[in-house]
Order: sequence, then C-alpha cells, then structure tokens
Amino acid sequence: MPITLSNLSFAEAIQYFSQKLNIPTSTWLDLLKSAHIKAFSVAGATEEALLQDIRDAIDAALKSGTGFEVFKQTFQDIINTHGWSHTGGFDFRARVIYDTNMDCAYAAGRWEQMNAEGMAEYYPYFRYRTMDDARVRAAHAA
Repeated sequence: MPITLSNLSFAEAIQYFSQKLNIPTSTWLDLLKSAHIKAFSVAGATEEALLQDIRDAIDAALKSGTGFEVFKQTFQDIINTHGWSHTGGFDFRARVIYDTNMDCAYAAGRWEQMNAEGMAEYYPYFRYRTMDDARVRAAHAA
C-alpha cells in the first residue's frame, strides 16, 4: 500500500505537543522565537497547576479531536477553578490559546509526515511555502 497522508495516523502532532515543557510566563515576551518549539506557555499563566490544566485541555482536544467549543467550556472551568484573571476577552483568549497550540501541533505533525522516509517518492514537489509577505523571516524566505 503506498504511503499517503490519509493512512498515516496523526501521532506526529500528538508527539510534537507531548514533548513540550511547561514554562510559566508573565507576558508573551517571556519566550521568544525558537523557544516555543520546546515550551508550552500561556502568557500570564504563572502558576504551574493552571498551566498544566490548560495544557491537559489542549492535549485532550488534540488526542480526541474535540473542537473549540469543548475546549472553551473546559477553559472556562479551569479559569473558575484557579481564579485566573487573564487579559483580553474570554472568547478571544480561549481562541488564541486553542488555535495557536492546535495549529502548531498540526503543522509540526504534517511536516514530520511529509518528511518521513519514502514520502518524497509520492510527493516529489512538496515544499515549504511562506505567505510571501513583509513579515516573513529571512530563514523562512530562503
């Protein structure tokens, strides 16, 4: 059977997310650039238990495929439990946390799949493409 994206499990995305280390941060500036590859953080989540609960909610969504609405309810429960006073509106903050972590895990998992042994034979023209706008970092543009 040929290797295709449809018959590969998405264990790669789960593996990417599971290897991250919890790093409590006060602001989004506490971790920059490539530190995000290895760190799980939520700006303003300075307590380890709070950060772990948010991580567990993302992990559950990634593993079970539940969508944003389930995460949002869980996130509300986490905020209530910990008494966390976050910045930004609730829906905005929940969406940023969910989308950022899910999108990064899925992109990393897809990259791993597309670079797996034997994939070049089936997808010889696969390449990384940027948005090609003014915000593209030099390393990505190359």
